[in-house]
Formats: sequence, structure tokens, C-alpha cells
Amino acid sequence: MAPHVPDAPTALREWCRDVTRQGAAVLRLDQGQRIRFMTRDDTTVYELSAVPVCIPSPVSWRRVETVGAR
Repeated sequence: MAPHVPDAPTALREWCRDVTRQGAAVLRLDQGQRIRFMTRDDTTVYELSAVPVCIPSPVSWRRVETVGAR
């Protein structure tokens, strides 16, 4: 690969190691927004994207206080 061509695997690994960018991605997902990471090399464009999806849970994980519980 020529020296001026971006290295897509390295770019993705750097994005994964960047805790600031990861935190921002988590916040965006938590706010219902899509995240997207794109990089390229000399032949291909790579995209990693995530969209938050609300999946209802059949179980409530909240603590339920029962009357008269010991």
C-alpha cells in the first residue's frame, strides 16, 4: 500500500481505543441518535454504524417493594 493511502484497520483500532469518542458514541445512542464511523483505503470504503433500537423487556428489573414483606 502506498504511504499516502489511509490504513483502514488502523483507523478503526484507533477509534476503538479512544475512550472520549466511545463515550460520545454511547451518549448519542442513549439520546436515540445514530452513530457512524467511516474510513477507507485505496480500494474500499468501510462503514460502521449503529442505530439504537428499543426492545421491550418481558421482565421488569425494577425492585418491587411488597407490602408486609419481611
